Amino acid sequence: MHDRLNGDYYANFVRMLRLKHSEVIILVEGHADKQTYSTFLNSITVRFVPTGGKSNAIEAMTILETNKFAGVLCILDADFNRLLRKQNVIQNLLLTDKHDLEIMIITSSALERVSAEYCNSQKVTACKRLLLILLRDLSIPFGFLRLACIKLHYSKSVYEKINELDIDMVVDVDKLVTIANDVLKLFSSIAKLSPSDEKTLISKFEELQTNHNSSEDWEICCGHDTIKVFAYLIRRRIGKLKSKSISDKILEGAIRLSYQERDFRTTNMYKEMLSWESKNPKYKLF
Repeated sequence: MHDRLNGDYYANFVRMLRLKHSEVIILVEGHADKQTYSTFLNSITVRFVPTGGKSNAIEAMTILETNKFAGVLCILDADFNRLLRKQNVIQNLLLTDKHDLEIMIITSSALERVSAEYCNSQKVTACKRLLLILLRDLSIPFGFLRLACIKLHYSKSVYEKINELDIDMVVDVDKLVTIANDVLKLFSSIAKLSPSDEKTLISKFEELQTNHNSSEDWEICCGHDTIKVFAYLIRRRIGKLKSKSISDKILEGAIRLSYQERDFRTTNMYKEMLSWESKNPKYKLF
């Protein structure tokens, strides 16, 4: 069954949904995205379709737009699209302002609310860096690693080994630094890279670090990595006593729930939604 859940399946699902409903249909990557975006959109005039991944959503939208199917919008994480200068071939596509939805939330005032709930303010102050800057500094090496793997055309199975990296083996919680060499060595070991491939990876990683513009930091940082780092810091350095056992998954849920409409309305995505709505007056998002 899962083999059939591809872009063609979801395009057909949208067609069948249209037979019963005339509302806007929005394709998103997963159910968590649906839960977040549905908070800010009209529950009566909008229907969400989680597609189980970015590639399925893009394939489905390509099929639907080829057939000039109206009233469908696709909302996806930007990931590295802007850094890689990828052209948007889908007309009715909106991308997150930053790398992904989690980063868009973390860089909003939602972070203050999460910090107030789970962090000891005195311990945060003792770090001598704003919490947002600290999270950026500790998570960006993982983003460089992800981008290097993409640039080197590593397979999906190798790329996903990044998710297996053990934070406490590469983040020095006392010095508050992620040790890039340890990140690269640990990944090379887990991914079983040859010495030659490891050397190439290190070279690409260093090249990306050297040439990157600081204005692109939040395009590089991945929400998954940043939340793992944040949860680790809470458990080991800055958390309240009650937060010492918080899991990555619980923290991710708390971060999403802390995102408010006033935060969302400051985003470029919100402005693009208003623009889409004005171009498609038959369909209402808000």
